Amino acid sequence: MDLIPELHLPFTNPVIIFSIVLFTILLAPQIFKKIKIPGIVGIIILGIILGPNGLNLLAMDSSFLLFGTVGLLYIMFLAGIELDFNEFITHKFKSLFYGLTLVILSILLGLIVFSYILHYQFATSILLASIIATFTLVSYPIVSRLGLVQYKTMPITIGGVIIADLLALLILVALKTASISSFNIFFISKLIVLISIYSWIVFSIFPKITKFAFRKIEPEGTWQFIFILAMLFLSCFLAELIGLEAIIGAFAAGISLNRLIPHKSILMERINFVGNAIFIPFFLIRVGMLINLSVIFQGSEVIFFAILLLALSLIAKWLTAFIIQKSFRFSAIDRQFMFGLSISQAATLLAVVLIGHNLNIISEPILNSTILVILLSSLISTFITENAGKKIVIQLDTIQEKKEESQQRILIPVANPNNIPRLVEFSHLIKDDSQFPILVLNVLDAEDKINEKVKSCQKIINENAKIISHKFLEQIVVTAKINYNIVDGITQSAKENLITDIVVGLNPKMNILSKIFGDLLTNLLDSIDQTVYVLKNPFPMNTIDKLFILLPENAEFEKGFIKTINTLFYFSKNSNTDIIFYGFTKTLSALKKIRSENNYITNILKNHEDLAKINFSLSKDNMLIIVSSRNKGVSHNLFYISMIEKILETSLNNNLCIIYPEQNSAHSIEDISHFDILETSPINENLVRWEKVTIAFKKLLQKIKVH
Repeated sequence: MDLIPELHLPFTNPVIIFSIVLFTILLAPQIFKKIKIPGIVGIIILGIILGPNGLNLLAMDSSFLLFGTVGLLYIMFLAGIELDFNEFITHKFKSLFYGLTLVILSILLGLIVFSYILHYQFATSILLASIIATFTLVSYPIVSRLGLVQYKTMPITIGGVIIADLLALLILVALKTASISSFNIFFISKLIVLISIYSWIVFSIFPKITKFAFRKIEPEGTWQFIFILAMLFLSCFLAELIGLEAIIGAFAAGISLNRLIPHKSILMERINFVGNAIFIPFFLIRVGMLINLSVIFQGSEVIFFAILLLALSLIAKWLTAFIIQKSFRFSAIDRQFMFGLSISQAATLLAVVLIGHNLNIISEPILNSTILVILLSSLISTFITENAGKKIVIQLDTIQEKKEESQQRILIPVANPNNIPRLVEFSHLIKDDSQFPILVLNVLDAEDKINEKVKSCQKIINENAKIISHKFLEQIVVTAKINYNIVDGITQSAKENLITDIVVGLNPKMNILSKIFGDLLTNLLDSIDQTVYVLKNPFPMNTIDKLFILLPENAEFEKGFIKTINTLFYFSKNSNTDIIFYGFTKTLSALKKIRSENNYITNILKNHEDLAKINFSLSKDNMLIIVSSRNKGVSHNLFYISMIEKILETSLNNNLCIIYPEQNSAHSIEDISHFDILETSPINENLVRWEKVTIAFKKLLQKIKVH
């Protein structure tokens, strides 16, 4: 008798299948994010690799049909349930004009190319034309982080998503209806009557039933979530019963129940969580299993379709943005901003293409080209949106005016107990007149360690009272939180205590798992918006007499710029040190508006290469402070970061601090694109790196010509 059973491919054991799927969902976004590929594309690629056209580990069995179908319906349900009707109604005419313009241009272009040039059937041509118009707001997190969510073109663009995607779905329904052999006047009349009855049931009866149920069912409980799912699939079943596609029923159910499910509620969190964690990734894996990647390398047809669809989409969307710009007297940058937002395609594209393939309207090469369209459109969208968004922020010239700021609350997460005295000392020097105590936080994985750890930290602090005033010791509170994930523990504690500043020690160590899932600092910066100070201070603060401070270009447009500058002057005053700033002309001008006194020195940088020429001659009596930015901040620049890395290499034995100013929150888009795996922000870094290589290559060519 064999101890290990023989395994046959593809796997049929449901335990193995589900295990592989879960590991795919877990690892794909993390791994592909490291190579700057969106998680949605990563899951599809792994679906290709694991499916019948790859390693053949997974078969297209009933489980994938079930969960994949549920995932598709879930996407369309979220499309309806997360629409902001108030925003849409306010700008309905502009949004309608935008959406109709985009759809009309897309259909005209599509019919010319697909029907008259490539001689496709009319059904295929019109469906491909409608696909050109669809878009998913993948770049919304960038817009949010730049603080442009309320910018004048955003409501119009978001409304355009609704109109364009809805019309694409209606065209799909019309094509399915027209393909029925008994299609005639009687059939059309019957369908109109059935659709009217269906609409009355879903949009009138469903909300009343749901209100009644919510009154009887436990508030915000699990049963409410189950009830919502039941209403979703009842709507899909009724849609199929009258001859419509189930995705139309899912979209209709979302619209019907929209006002009954607050966007910021526990019920909404549960709906999003289940979709993000299971159903939608299952659907993406199923899409990947349908795609035959080998076809791409056997011929050029798939690549041709992908480039053609993308090119037509770019043309239609640029023309639409141009028409909107001229019609409403927007600027050229506004046009670029709208254009960038509208390029990316994902959720609706996948839904329409898959249904079209099932109806034999969309061919297999076009289905296979989908993954390339998603990847390329997301890449181009994030690049254009970020560049246009930064230009808008800079052109608005709205340096953050000083507002009534919340009182300073400092948190010190403890990783290495030996760093506690220095971190506390630094926090003491940057602290303003706020009466709130400084929290020293221990994140632990077991409750039985709390008392021991807290006492240990308190003892270390008391033993170092010689570098901290006794009065200040009374303002330090040592606390602890139980959480297996350190970053999650810090984030929760920051929210619970309304923390404004977080001081952490610099940890140069990084293991293999950190390279896959991200090091602690990177994950922390991605999780919070507060000011973060990363500190390395081998020498006591009271020995420092000069602060060398580097400011990146456009730092004045960051939300936390004024606060950061004021904190630096607090630090200078409390430590009795001189300040020497290095920055670009506009940034230093903004600095002088905030601090008009002449008790500091400024040095102007003409370009980023000037940083490499600076000789700080740092000694034990100096401290280097580098003001940086999160990846999506207005002042983030890879040239600046690379120069800083070189400076740090020569300054590791000196006191130094890297400051990440407070930023705008990057909220997830509350519309059709709302699922976490659509995050594509890292993709732009590759483009910046490519730009850096290009500039270096040009300089090399110039040197060769000179010689």
